[in-house]
Amino acid sequence: MEYYSHILTNADKIFEAHKLYAIEQKDGLINVYIYTLFEGYAFANGKFGSSCGGSNPALVVLRKDKDKFTVVKFQQPEDGDECGPSIKRMFPRKYAEEAMSDSGRDLGLEKQIKLNAKEWLKAKGRSESLSE
Repeated sequence: MEYYSHILTNADKIFEAHKLYAIEQKDGLINVYIYTLFEGYAFANGKFGSSCGGSNPALVVLRKDKDKFTVVKFQQPEDGDECGPSIKRMFPRKYAEEAMSDSGRDLGLEKQIKLNAKEWLKAKGRSESLSE
């Protein structure tokens, strides 16, 4: 979410959900292959709803120091004609095809974000309803 904060500037709260393809350890680092959906929610006219967001496959590279994980690298695919080839460079072959076919499909991530938004409103004691 921190990586996308520059495009989520009009959000009051940011939510993220993802599909995990794999976690692999390599050269002392941990590679996490995911498809992520992130949405910024904002309050407007007595409602709380999605105001901005996006989705794409991503590679998150972590380093573990004792009990703490640090993000070393976050990589998303390039735009346009380079999207497919860049996913193939980012992901192992066995996950690249699945990641490319997941684009635009309902992976249940939006449903998870809405559930998280409802829970957040409830925990904050807010009376706004969630925009559908």
